[in-house]
Amino acid sequence: MKSVKICLIILLAAVLINWVREGDGFHISHVLPFMSGKPISFYDIGCIGLLCLLFWGIGRLKKNKRW
Repeated sequence: MKSVKICLIILLAAVLINWVREGDGFHISHVLPFMSGKPISFYDIGCIGLLCLLFWGIGRLKKNKRW
């Protein structure tokens, strides 16, 4: 359960960062990489890195049977 809370906190932090960056008029799908409708930016690359880290962590939790 602790890992689910951490994942939700990270997701909410990403949404908050994008909200501050874009203002309040953006669609929720724009937080995904390459979905903002703008040229590829540093934020897209960072988001891919965070998604890879998320899936790697979930895989480690499943391997240790803590999920």
